[in-house]
Amino acid sequence: MKKIFLFLFLFFSLIPPAFAENVFWSKELKPFDKQNLIVLGGGMAASLQLRPYDRKVRNYQEGNGYLLMGREDAKNISNVSHGFLEFAVAGTMLLTDYREGLKISRALVYTSLSHLTLTKLTNRERPNHKDHNSWPSGHTASMFALAGSLAGSYGAAGAIPGYGAAVLVAASRIKQNNHWISDVAAGAVLGTYWAMVTQGNSSEKDYAIIPVAIDDGMLITYEKSF
Repeated sequence: MKKIFLFLFLFFSLIPPAFAENVFWSKELKPFDKQNLIVLGGGMAASLQLRPYDRKVRNYQEGNGYLLMGREDAKNISNVSHGFLEFAVAGTMLLTDYREGLKISRALVYTSLSHLTLTKLTNRERPNHKDHNSWPSGHTASMFALAGSLAGSYGAAGAIPGYGAAVLVAASRIKQNNHWISDVAAGAVLGTYWAMVTQGNSSEKDYAIIPVAIDDGMLITYEKSF
């Protein structure tokens, strides 16, 4: 699915409108902005601190613990989010609102490329022993990239359904025993980072999103200046 999405993104990019300076990159993108790097570095560090809880969470859900959903629900959600939902939204936006659709598409493409690279570098085994592509969670990363992009483009109207769906997908990956909770947390951070980068968020903004490690997991704080 990632290959299909990359191909279609190239296809839609062949005839960009005049206002698109560059299909793949733009001066508005700020990957090394201070705020974006704080989110990426701090969030990844916080996700690593969740590793001592990996087996506790897995044992809980394997013991029929209710993790927002049952096993059958988790399977259905994972199947829908296997690139299809993200592609459908990005493709629709490219056709109906090219500027915002391009931002969403960039976020998904960069998130996918980063995820594929990190899984090969870290080589972490999944809890179900299927393969060694566990860290970070690609499903979660893509959904949080989509959610963050929708939030940046359309405010609460995009954030509420976007993050709601992202949380369900993240929970489904744990419930299906495809990922550890630290994998899911890292995926959420990775997707959020690329959403911020492609939305053009910078240190000049009057708000900050800061991940904080706590005893029981990770807390995302939002601060705004008035």
